[in-house]
Amino acid sequence: MKRQSPESVISSAFSSRIFRLSLIAAAILFPLMVSSSAFAGETIVYEGSDQSMLKKEPVYNRNNSLFPVSDLSNNSVTVSADVSGRIYGGVSKQMGAAVSNNLVSINVGRIGSDVLGGYSNSGNVTENTVEVTGSVRVNSGVYGGQSISGTASGNTVRIGSGATVTGSIYGGENTYGAATGNTVIIDNGVVNSTIMGGRSSDENVTDNTIIIDNAIVKGNVFGGNTNSGIATGNTVIVKGNSDISQTDLTGGYGRISSDNTLQFWSAGLSAQNIGRFQNLQFILPGTIGDGDILLTLTNGVQTNISDSKISVAMAAGGKTLNVGNTVTLLKNDAGINKTGVTQTTMTGVQGVSLDYDFVVNLDPADPDQTRLTTTVTSKHISKGSTIFSTGRLATVGFLNQGGDFALGEGLSRAKDVSTKKGIGVFGAVGGSDMRYDTGSGSSSKASGSHFLVGVAGKLDSAQDRDLIASAYVEAGWGDISGHNAVTAASGDSHYYGLGLITRYQQNEGQFKGLYGQINARIGKASTDSHSQLVSAEGNRGSIDKEATYYGAGAGVGYLKELNASYSLDFSAEYQWTHLNGYEADIARDPYRFDDIDSQRTKVGARLSYTDSQQFTPYIGLAWEHEFSGKANGTAYDLSLDELSLKGDSGIVEVGVNVKAGNTGRLSFDANVSGYVGQREGVAGKFRMNYAF
Repeated sequence: MKRQSPESVISSAFSSRIFRLSLIAAAILFPLMVSSSAFAGETIVYEGSDQSMLKKEPVYNRNNSLFPVSDLSNNSVTVSADVSGRIYGGVSKQMGAAVSNNLVSINVGRIGSDVLGGYSNSGNVTENTVEVTGSVRVNSGVYGGQSISGTASGNTVRIGSGATVTGSIYGGENTYGAATGNTVIIDNGVVNSTIMGGRSSDENVTDNTIIIDNAIVKGNVFGGNTNSGIATGNTVIVKGNSDISQTDLTGGYGRISSDNTLQFWSAGLSAQNIGRFQNLQFILPGTIGDGDILLTLTNGVQTNISDSKISVAMAAGGKTLNVGNTVTLLKNDAGINKTGVTQTTMTGVQGVSLDYDFVVNLDPADPDQTRLTTTVTSKHISKGSTIFSTGRLATVGFLNQGGDFALGEGLSRAKDVSTKKGIGVFGAVGGSDMRYDTGSGSSSKASGSHFLVGVAGKLDSAQDRDLIASAYVEAGWGDISGHNAVTAASGDSHYYGLGLITRYQQNEGQFKGLYGQINARIGKASTDSHSQLVSAEGNRGSIDKEATYYGAGAGVGYLKELNASYSLDFSAEYQWTHLNGYEADIARDPYRFDDIDSQRTKVGARLSYTDSQQFTPYIGLAWEHEFSGKANGTAYDLSLDELSLKGDSGIVEVGVNVKAGNTGRLSFDANVSGYVGQREGVAGKFRMNYAF
């Protein structure tokens, strides 16, 4: 360690202490750094060329097996060749040894025996994964995780396109312990035997999930299966054009079966039967139509759905159902036991935008007890769907804030150069935070920063009048949010564009003090808003679109010099802002948003102290009225509830203009404005300009 100089304020004793602490820290950290590789596990890639990688596995002593030798956890095993023996991601026969977070990935080959993400004799087996996809055939079973007496939890099996498994599949399998939170996903794969999300001989099987999506399954399916334990909270999900015609679907098989769920996303399928599901959730696909059948049961045994809870929804996109349309959820010629199913009416949603009211036929006197049917009694746009209009109105409000900022700064700069012919450049930055009452129990909010860079100049040299023009580049970035009675949304908005202002002022004669101005702007504005609405597919209702905006306005005013120290500026103006509409896919729901036109008038007065050449404070009052600002649109060709910015707002402003030096070429302006009424909030700005 380098010796400190005599001039150091740190004592030698303290320096020694620091040195000793450094040695201690190094002693602690060094072995951790050296051993960090131990936590990485083993990486095995088997392509068939190195047969020495195949060994006798420790559980059943099967030869030609592939498995990590040194580590029990965090291993990665990749196979792209034939293996006649077993494959493990991690394996242990030690008492109480945990096996976790291993990955087995097979993409090519013929596998002759079982594949296991993790195995332990008596320890916990958790978070292991087996992925089988591509040109693969497994001629035995596949286990996400297997334990004899520990816990099998959080393990996953994925069987993908092109893969075939002839043996049984278990997300998590146990003999004397619990199987919890395991998952099996069959996505375009083929399974010729039984599938169990969780399996235990003696203990509980809970919260396991099986997903069958465009797959072929020829064996029976159990969300959870136990001989003497409790089977609860297990879920079986069927999607797409799956072939389950040879399959019995069971939610939870055990001493007690409770809160197990069948979630069915398809139509026109057949199965042997279903049973032990306490929740039946039918998500009608976008291809569904009046009279269609979702699931036909064919094994000749009555289906028991007694005491089950039924719910119905519609997948986003595609067709919609009409009032009076009837869909058969289940059909079984051997009969359906509906005893205790008391839920006769329900509300379902298509995507995040379209609400349906359904009624389920549970009449015991109905001679046709072979069907479970549902009929649409009403259809309407969801009240929550206006949340996307609030985002667009927040963008318009933000554009109006930016327009007010640009107009004020452009005119101020124009007046600064009105005393002589010339050109001035200016830059300004401002901020605003506004809330808008948009009606129907909804509101929009926009807050952010506005930026402006421009030039201004006097266009003629006449003494009795001023004709002045100002051109600028504008931009703004802000946060937007919206609320209605159902949900909320938040996100951001930004804009960028060009603007032009021309001002005429009379300086002499009978009409001295009168002035008028016209302005125009054009640019692009974005709305990026994310709601709390989530569809049955798990898609969040969000909008992220850019659209063209443009606008124009005009105003008149009268500047009256009250005395040598004060002047009073009366003004009235009209401003129009247009935001183009567009089509949008929101959580797969088809939306069409109309153009939004904001039309505002504002009248007000500003009192300025003019006695000082360098220091000019001012205060102003104004009243603003929004005539329109309507946001309309459709979802699934049904009209959204109209929202608008229409209403009145009061405005008070306080500011000061400061000119630096004797020339007055450099000037600064700071301003704060408060708003009450339809628009509530505060805006501020700071401007700096230089006249050449």
